[in-house]
Amino acid sequence: NAANEVAVAAFLAGRLRFLEIAVVIEKTVASMDGNLPGHLGGLEEVTVIDEEARQRAEALTV
Repeated sequence: NAANEVAVAAFLAGRLRFLEIAVVIEKTVASMDGNLPGHLGGLEEVTVIDEEARQRAEALTV
């Protein structure tokens, strides 16, 4: 969801074409694969993962 939010914001700001939204999401998810714990212990871990995904998606939209 974080990657989607970043990609849509970039689209609305004119930094990304509409069809590139899915590409940013796909690349962000692929880059996170293998870096996620098998079990999320709590909100703090979810917040850390969300922020990491946002940073990776942001890097793809500049």
